[in-house]
Amino acid sequence: MLAAEGMGQLTDIGPFDLGEGRERVRRGDRCYCLWLDGRLAHYCWVQQTGSHPIEPAAVSVSVRPGVFWLYNARTAEWARRRGIFRATLERIVTDYFAAGYHTAWIYVVRENVASQKAVLRSGFELDRVLSALRMGTHYFRCPIRASSFP
Repeated sequence: MLAAEGMGQLTDIGPFDLGEGRERVRRGDRCYCLWLDGRLAHYCWVQQTGSHPIEPAAVSVSVRPGVFWLYNARTAEWARRRGIFRATLERIVTDYFAAGYHTAWIYVVRENVASQKAVLRSGFELDRVLSALRMGTHYFRCPIRASSFP
């Protein structure tokens, strides 16, 4: 688990908004990390309270009791194709289910086929496909009831 004071390490993998990271920690989100040979190789955020935005689908979902969301996972370029993402997902789900949670949600954009495969191999099942129209940096939701998430 990454401590708040170690947040700057996330930029070793790629761009990351440290202010947003601090806000996530204040909300109670956790950041699972994996290091290889002393270098940060992967991170994945977990949210268990509040409202979870799925920006590429232009929806926001209330996080209900017993439910957690995995999001904003990233693997360093040099560490890819080693099963790190899948192993991290399995660890997170094991930890949270052992703590009494019963439902895990994760989403992957259509273009990220490697992550989709890792998610399915780690035991997740496809529940639905969300769509949005993207215009520049803005997303416009296509019809779906966000409240349909348990």
